Amino acid sequence: MRSIVLIYCFFLMTTSFAQDITGLWEVSSVAVGEETMTPVAKWFRFNEDNTYTSGNGWVQNTIGTWKMDRDNQFTATNTYGPADEYGAFDVKVNENEMVWKRSEDGLKVIIYCKQIDKLPVSPTDLFIGLWKPNGEGTGAETGTRTGTDEGNSLFIRWDRIYVNRESDARYTGYWHINGHKPEVTFLPHDEGGTTETWEIDVDDQKLIMIGISKSNEDLTNPFHEVPNFNFTQSPQVAKVETVIVICPLFKHWTFSYGHKNFLQIQIDDYFRNRINFAFTKHNLI
Repeated sequence: MRSIVLIYCFFLMTTSFAQDITGLWEVSSVAVGEETMTPVAKWFRFNEDNTYTSGNGWVQNTIGTWKMDRDNQFTATNTYGPADEYGAFDVKVNENEMVWKRSEDGLKVIIYCKQIDKLPVSPTDLFIGLWKPNGEGTGAETGTRTGTDEGNSLFIRWDRIYVNRESDARYTGYWHINGHKPEVTFLPHDEGGTTETWEIDVDDQKLIMIGISKSNEDLTNPFHEVPNFNFTQSPQVAKVETVIVICPLFKHWTFSYGHKNFLQIQIDDYFRNRINFAFTKHNLI
């Protein structure tokens, strides 16, 4: 009887399970020593096959593998990134919350996560698009400051290029958003342009930019997002919704057929450009 009990106890010790971290998690807070350094809309997705992905907002930027031992010591390996030199995290999971702890360069690091069911939205996701000034700002009509004329606009492109159009001028450059707070920096292509940083308050309808550099301090630029536009389409091509969804910046659509397996789409955008797409029908299966 005693031997059976010993075997049973040994079995429990050697088959204890690590805590389950599979699923989608958002980082809610990161403490490094006495400072809080929480990344914007940071998420991790841990899969049952010990692979993981992570990113910020709607952008995935990491892929790799993870493992957890029976002492709840967690390590992750970034497939395309540098090796993590700080070692494993001690992990505790309590229902829909998870806490990671370890030491980095003599500082205690604590990461708090919460379980979610869809990717979080970051300011970057909302910032990308076409914006028109509201006419209530205090910004000057130069560089990255958009005036209030009807023809003016600020186009934030997904490839980190901005296009600031005024009635008689066009300014372009790169934009970079801070990974820990809602601040965007514009770096003009123009050699004589001024690099400026703005604090942004953005949602799916409005954008407010408040200057925080020396050159734009206390200036405010409010915008409203240009909504989806009306378009013309033939009844035969009513199922081209995917093109409409991914191209919200075009104001006029013309659809035409050359023959039953050919479709041409001509688009006029708000920058006075005309774009032509030609499609041929193929059976992929």
